[in-house]
Amino acid sequence: MTGLIKKDMLMILKQCKALAVVLVLYVLWAVAGMGNLVIMLPVMSMSLLISVFAQDEASKWDAYAAALPVGRTKIVRAKYLVMLLTSGIICLFAIVVSGPIAYFFSGTGNYTENIISTVAISLGLILLQAFFLPFVFWFGINKARITVVVIMLVACAAIGILVTNMDWVHMALLPEGVVQILVRYGAILGAAGVLLLCWVSCMVSELLYKRREF
Repeated sequence: MTGLIKKDMLMILKQCKALAVVLVLYVLWAVAGMGNLVIMLPVMSMSLLISVFAQDEASKWDAYAAALPVGRTKIVRAKYLVMLLTSGIICLFAIVVSGPIAYFFSGTGNYTENIISTVAISLGLILLQAFFLPFVFWFGINKARITVVVIMLVACAAIGILVTNMDWVHMALLPEGVVQILVRYGAILGAAGVLLLCWVSCMVSELLYKRREF
């Protein structure tokens, strides 16, 4: 499985080299105050993973990998580990880069807020990928694109509604003790919840991938 992870990470590294110019433009855009790396970089991690799936499908890699001794289960798990590694590395990069930009160019200097925002967005995108990866393993990336778009639109709409009605949710649905626990341990509980859902998603993907024919 280590070889599968290395193969995907090398593909992502190659893409990052090709996207170096875009990354520089992102940084300059953020310095000019016209963009936010906290949002742009985590989104880039998701697009990199989708690109890996697309390249695998174009090269008929799945048909070859299915015959390898490692088995389909480890192929699926390797992809999920690559997703978590990529998201984590880009999240750290966004934190390191966005902090000085916020301090020296935006004038806010609120590094803690940048860290919280970056981690929250990264966890949200990991959760989004956990939802659509089973469709990718079942149908393939090309057939699953429509499903991915629909899931993203529904997720964005749900997040928008939740944020709009956040005060009402706190007042009407959650006891004060629960709210205090969420405020104190929200980050840890959120990360644990996302990882748990990723594990469930991985199990579903394994079952679907085993039934897929190439």
